[in-house]
Amino acid sequence: MIGHSDQFDSVGSSDNFAIFDNVRVIRLGPGAAVNITNITVSGNTVQLDFVSPDGGVPTEFRVESTPTLSPPVWTEESVATVSATPNGFRATMPTNGAMRFYRVRR
Repeated sequence: MIGHSDQFDSVGSSDNFAIFDNVRVIRLGPGAAVNITNITVSGNTVQLDFVSPDGGVPTEFRVESTPTLSPPVWTEESVATVSATPNGFRATMPTNGAMRFYRVRR
């Protein structure tokens, strides 16, 4: 948030103002979210296919997982490899237990 406030709650003059310079605005919300489109488990390997509306390169993404969601304790899947595909990206890693919840972060 960027703001300017009159601390004394007075009318003040039109000469009172603030200038904010060199500001960059970036989108942080659902529009910038990474969306997992497919999960495939084959043998001892998990593949996560995902898309990023803002594009990107494979090295920008990290896969995290947790065995439970209450409360979740997310840990990075450091052995995951992320590559670009014609439809987005694919992360490949070994399975890590009988049940796992995954998320992809930038």
